[in-house]
Amino acid sequence: MLVRAFFSKLANTLARCTLRFDSQDPAATFQRYKQIQFSMSSAATCSENNKAQPESPGKKSPSPGSICLALIAVYLVWGSTYLGIRFAIESIPGFFMAGARFVSAGLIMIAVAWFRGARWLGLAVWRDALIVGGCLILGGNGAVTFAERYVPSGETALLVGCVPILMTLFAWFAGITRRPGASIFFAMALGIGGVGVLAHAGASTSQVSATHHLLGVIVILAGCIIWSFGSLYARRAQRAQSAVLNIGLQMFTGGVLLFVASVLAGEPAALNLGAITQRSFLAWVYLVMIGAVIGYSAYAWLVQVASPSLVGTYAFVNPAVAVFLGWLLGAEPISMTTIIGACGVVAAVAIIVLSRRQ
Repeated sequence: MLVRAFFSKLANTLARCTLRFDSQDPAATFQRYKQIQFSMSSAATCSENNKAQPESPGKKSPSPGSICLALIAVYLVWGSTYLGIRFAIESIPGFFMAGARFVSAGLIMIAVAWFRGARWLGLAVWRDALIVGGCLILGGNGAVTFAERYVPSGETALLVGCVPILMTLFAWFAGITRRPGASIFFAMALGIGGVGVLAHAGASTSQVSATHHLLGVIVILAGCIIWSFGSLYARRAQRAQSAVLNIGLQMFTGGVLLFVASVLAGEPAALNLGAITQRSFLAWVYLVMIGAVIGYSAYAWLVQVASPSLVGTYAFVNPAVAVFLGWLLGAEPISMTTIIGACGVVAAVAIIVLSRRQ
């Protein structure tokens, strides 16, 4: 009874944040959500038919203050997850930590969807959730978790910020969007140059060997590519009517795949529960409850009430937050070269995201 009461209360809380998520056209709502995507991806694919739907005459529009608070929550929560990952993997094996994180968060989301009346799904939905979860959770977040042993959290966030650039490029190659204009190509060149500067700056200030740092950068960029392909695939994937259930399935299946990667990497043999520090455990709890459940709720509400171009600003604000928190709380060095590279990446993403207003 206590467990049922807990999930019922959690469901009601999320329902207030995502009231219109399932009450309108669920497929269209989820499509619009996927095209902005939580944590890294699709600010680059927002198009004219992606604009937030207006409120019905009988509903009161949210105040600018409420939207501002939700934006601040998304900026701070998602910008802080990179440092949270770094703290969590200090005493917990990386893939195991990430697997436990996403399986737990996924089960919470699935339970919330179940209490809201979601129906059992067919095999096609599970199959596509496995594919998308494999790309986004295993390929994207798994790469970040692995790489943060060698790359500072702030630099990781800046490299991940290149996803909108990759999304724009891949969407053009796949024929999903038209050929980018001159400003977009300029932004791509600026972003690529910023990545190169960051890689060089990180290698000179890193506390690990240059080889390990380069390995981390390569893994992050490979993860960004996999994430981008997964985001494009998700646009045409089979999905349930409940967006909450879809995200929960992706988290859960991706978390299971991370557990498989953990076993293949031999992490269970190295896992020592008694050696897990309080900081690592609290960071893991933060990643599950705040980074996934609370951050997602605020973001899902914003997708419904704000324009995609405004919500998409997280793509270039989060890296700045991550760099600042890494310096403030994680003692991560910031050199002038790092600042120059960061400005290049953030400016490139800003140009791409804000160009979608037109």
